[in-house]
Amino acid sequence: MSGSNPVTPAAAPESTVPASPADTVILRPYEPADAAAVATIHQQPVSLRYTLAMPCRPAEVVSNWHAPLVSGAGQGFALCAVIDGKVVGHLALFVHPPPRSHGASFGIAVHDAYAGRGIGARLMQAMLDTADRELGLRRIELNVFADNTRAIALYERFGFVTEAFSRAHAIRDGELADGLLMARLVAAPALAPPGG
Repeated sequence: MSGSNPVTPAAAPESTVPASPADTVILRPYEPADAAAVATIHQQPVSLRYTLAMPCRPAEVVSNWHAPLVSGAGQGFALCAVIDGKVVGHLALFVHPPPRSHGASFGIAVHDAYAGRGIGARLMQAMLDTADRELGLRRIELNVFADNTRAIALYERFGFVTEAFSRAHAIRDGELADGLLMARLVAAPALAPPGG
């Protein structure tokens, strides 16, 4: 991966799929103007409980976090799920620098009011399609709280497996909470023998 060009936000997938008969979800690249909406998603009770989002992550912090992806200085991309013009979900994938540039980490969150509508699954599928087809990534990993059974089931559905149990992974609600390291591996193509 070193030496390859980063995927710019414009190269991220854009699709329209129904979340329910009444909704149409549009997946599109994250834009700087989305920072406030993404910050709002991360302030929802479920996001605060089950992600490492800080209780007061202002739009400026979200904007700074995404700056390398938006500018093309960092490898990876970010997506937003939009219903009726409102950002209701978000996923950001960050490709690791060499020598781990065959892999990436990601974070995902869906607004509490839109949970259970398949938005997370749509974001995951779009992310994996781009990671596999355009970035050629072989390993994608994430950390998840061990009691976030809904998210764990989603990740498992997309081929992620638990690789490690992390005791006292983070402080949540004043107590130590355990976490899991999960990853999805894709077989690498056969390499040409040296000199051939």
